Amino acid sequence: MKQLFYSPFETVEQSLASKWARFWNFIIDSLFFLIFYFVIVVIFSIVLSFTDEQTADTFANSFEGKYEFLHRLIATLVYALFMTFQETLTKGRSLGKWITKTKVLTEDGETPSTLSFLKRNFSRCVPFELFSAVFDLIPWHDQWTNTRVIKL
Repeated sequence: MKQLFYSPFETVEQSLASKWARFWNFIIDSLFFLIFYFVIVVIFSIVLSFTDEQTADTFANSFEGKYEFLHRLIATLVYALFMTFQETLTKGRSLGKWITKTKVLTEDGETPSTLSFLKRNFSRCVPFELFSAVFDLIPWHDQWTNTRVIKL
């Protein structure tokens, strides 16, 4: 006789979002982040222009050359915090996940903690992590934080 049992992990694994839904989550979230980041940079530039014209010019020119790496690092940090804030506030749903009707849960079917969201979003900084979504069933940032994206 076959023994039956219920496991939230099996339920979560059976409800995984498709690769296409995850792809659109990435595109939509990236677009919203770019708009957000652009607005922040414009506001920062305007504030700097009122303080000192030379400082504003230095800031504007710093997006190229020797400070480009620093700006990428800052953008990565802001992206991780932006996504963590969204997912914590909405209990696992970023703007992209709202549109695609998906949600982040732990393997046990619970809402992840803020620390889990933070780890999940910072782990996306790992080089080539994006490609893990193409070649693995579960992307690295989900594997490393024991989270899953499910369809609702």
